[in-house]
Amino acid sequence: MNAVKVLVADPTDDGPERISRLLSENPRIEVIAKASSGAECIRKAILTRPHVILMDLLFSDLTAAQIIKALGRLGQPVSVYLIGPHVSRDNPLLEEALAAGAFDFIRCRRGSEDLITLQRQIINRIFVAGLSATHRVPRKEGVTGTPGLGGLLKGKRLVAVAFAPDRLAEVSVFLTGFKVGANADVVLVVGATGERARAILTDLSELVDHQLRPITSDVELAGGGLHVTTQRPQDLVVSISGLERRQLLLKGYYQTQTEGPRLDTLFKSIASHFRDSAAAIVFGGDGTDGIYGLKAIQDAGGVTLVDDHSGDFMIALKQWLPTAKIPTGIAPLDDLRLLMREIW
Repeated sequence: MNAVKVLVADPTDDGPERISRLLSENPRIEVIAKASSGAECIRKAILTRPHVILMDLLFSDLTAAQIIKALGRLGQPVSVYLIGPHVSRDNPLLEEALAAGAFDFIRCRRGSEDLITLQRQIINRIFVAGLSATHRVPRKEGVTGTPGLGGLLKGKRLVAVAFAPDRLAEVSVFLTGFKVGANADVVLVVGATGERARAILTDLSELVDHQLRPITSDVELAGGGLHVTTQRPQDLVVSISGLERRQLLLKGYYQTQTEGPRLDTLFKSIASHFRDSAAAIVFGGDGTDGIYGLKAIQDAGGVTLVDDHSGDFMIALKQWLPTAKIPTGIAPLDDLRLLMREIW
């Protein structure tokens, strides 16, 4: 996706124009329509087919929930991002909109000063919503699309998530709205370099805020952290320090400097130190790295998951480990994303 096409709907006289100017400063955003009522929002959404609708909770004629339901009945594939001074958890209109399928929300006063303060955060969330528009990632509780997955990640102390280079566009979608529980750590291995890696880290810093911990040296695994590493020539492993504290450790070099940390090495070390409280999730890849590490986690009693678009990875897994009972489950990104909420 190049620019995210956005429809701005706001009930105030100058709201749509003011918000549109703010968004248009970013080349990743293209405001294609503006609306000041619910009916106008629905009509223009049908005509312009935006990726994202940025809207308030209440208009003179319709609520956000009513608009979302109407668009659903009309078969419009769009993500709705809620913004406004009344967008708060104690407002029943917000709960209704989320239940109807709104993607995300942020509370923001109508004044220009507040909009400018939150500009970067708003634009990033709109971009993430745009990436998910084709497969709708609504805020809903529980896994519904893949039977037997619910509860798999409850009680896990360390979860490793690996995204191959061809799946980078989905990293931010996967982690939108995610918070690491106080008793768990997540290790995210992203197959990106250079500007792409920096862009992903910037997006994640806004999505997970203070929990993001880019791995530049040894990191203690004390719970509540999202530890992120992009491609680097060192291996990433879990070890135990002299104080018997578990830590992530960068160690060693190997020949191909453009490769990232080996998943097999990481997964095997996780299995060794976390046993049945470990889990790993793989997105993409050709199967030349990671399958033996998944087997180690599975053999230790942990959970292994692969998303349903990782065909090459699964072919390699079945070829080289035909009798192994891995992975624990295969599921679409949406369901794997919802499972991550169980990590507390």
